[in-house]
Order: sequence, then structure tokens, then C-alpha cells
Amino acid sequence: MLDFLPMSLYTAIQNINTNLLYEMRLRVNQPVVISYAGRYIYLTNTGTSLNANMAIVATLQDIEECIYKASDYSIYAVTEQIQQGFITAKFGERIGLAGAYVYEGKQLQNIREITSLNIRVPHAVVGAADGIMQACLYTQGNRGEGEKKGNNLEEIPNILLCSSAGCGKTTILRDLAKQLSTLGIFNILLSDERNEITAIHCGQALELGCGIDVIRYAKKEDALQLGLRAMRPDIIITDEIVTREEVATLLQTYYSGVKIISTLHATSMDDLQNMPMLMPALQDKLFDYYVFLKSGSIGQIATIYDKNFQLVQGVR
Repeated sequence: MLDFLPMSLYTAIQNINTNLLYEMRLRVNQPVVISYAGRYIYLTNTGTSLNANMAIVATLQDIEECIYKASDYSIYAVTEQIQQGFITAKFGERIGLAGAYVYEGKQLQNIREITSLNIRVPHAVVGAADGIMQACLYTQGNRGEGEKKGNNLEEIPNILLCSSAGCGKTTILRDLAKQLSTLGIFNILLSDERNEITAIHCGQALELGCGIDVIRYAKKEDALQLGLRAMRPDIIITDEIVTREEVATLLQTYYSGVKIISTLHATSMDDLQNMPMLMPALQDKLFDYYVFLKSGSIGQIATIYDKNFQLVQGVR
């Protein structure tokens, strides 16, 4: 993990608990900032600090080295990813790119003179989805006391997991896939457009459980349409919804009798109800539950709404 970092940065992160490291931000000639244990802090040669003067300062050479090593020294091999504003390294680390965008007509062709990187670090956190499992797949009461549901496919709800960036949606989604795989013998198809959920490399991946088929680096429309025909899934889990076309494909999948679990960048029910692209899904009541995570924290549920937009957990 993170073996594409320059030696100075790779050595520095050996002095911290990388299980608590979720993000690294490298900006040319600026202090390196990390998201660590739920807050932003500076990375130093010996650990972390709130003092910017003690931080490691990223150089243009550091950024270039990250990009070349993460692409296995072949920028051409990751051109399609760059056109979407990121590179995915071999262990699922997503590297967001900021620099000079180059267009051909209306199509983004390349990003040059890259001056900033946002490196997101994937984690397998056991129990990250416990709150959702308890709220959406158990009867009322504590988890130890409530009656467990989900052994039958009909009992699996369609769930949309929402939050702002950096609140743990991907980590929860990964654990949710694993926990669902233990409820019964289901065929679960995971659409992992950026290889962030699974972090598959050379046959190795973050722990997912059994009965899960993974389609990586494919547009959701392709992954769902082709996967529906080829893999005959009972449950489809996807990363973030971003376009009308993806919503339309999810609806088509929903009406094929497949259960759907996905994520969206939104912080409240009002956000959802004001998104034109999501209107068809809201009107057709595609999702049984809308789960919102707390902003400024990692993996904590703020509110849960049902398909009729009624609050079932938390405070509005």
C-alpha cells in the first residue's frame, strides 16, 4: 500500500498508524496534509503536527514521482482514468489530480502540469456497516436482541448511502458487501468503477466475503447491463451515482428484480429531493432506505429515512 510515494513520504508514514490514515494531500511547495483519525493534520518526518512549519513540504518532483510510479511508469496506460481526473494505484489508492486541463472540443483529453494530488487510502474496517445492518436488516431492539432478517432475498432492502466526501461511504460499502454475503447464498455483483472498493491487484483484494463477483474500471451502465446478463446477480452494489444515465440503468436493474445498494454525494434529504438526476428513482421509490452519514466524522450514521422519506432514525 502507498508504495508509489517518494521515499521521504513513505518513510514518514511508517511513523504513524496507517490504519488511521484516510487521505494525503500533496501540493507543490506546500506542507503535506493528511486526514488522520478523523481530522486534518500535517505530516512530519517523525509523525504528525498542527504546526505547518514542522511539516514535510511536497515538491514538484514528489508529485511527478507519485504519478509515474502509480501508473507503473506508463502514463498512456491510465489515459482514460486521467480523463476522469484521477489515477487508481495497484492497491486501490485513488489519486485525484489538479492541474492544467486540456480539452479537444468538449472532451477532456489530458491533465498537464499537475500541481496537486489527493490520495485516498482504502481500508477494510470490520464492522463498519454494523449500524446499517442493525437499522435496516434487524427488527427493533439491540443487535443482540433483535431478530435477524435477510436470509431470504426478499428481505434485503435497497439502500442509498449518502454523505459528503471523506465520511467513509466506500469503507462501509465494502463491509456491507462482506456482511450481506454471510446472510445467505447470494450472487452479489460489485461494480467498482475505480477499484477503490475491492483494491484488487494480482488476484489479491481487501477482504470481501464469499459469493461476490467484481467488475472493475467499467462505466456503471456497462457493468450493470452486461453484468445483469452475464452474471445473473441477486444483489448489485455500486460505487457513487453521478449521472442521469446511471440512475436510469439502476431503475432498469431494479425492475429486473435485483436488489440495489449504492452511494451518493449528498448530506441531507433536502439535497436528494432537489437533485433532478435522482427524481426518477425517488418517484419510483427505488430505495427502501436513505442512510446519511455525519459530516466531519467517519462512518457515523446521522439519519435514516424510509422509501416514503419518513425519518426512522436520528434527528431531522
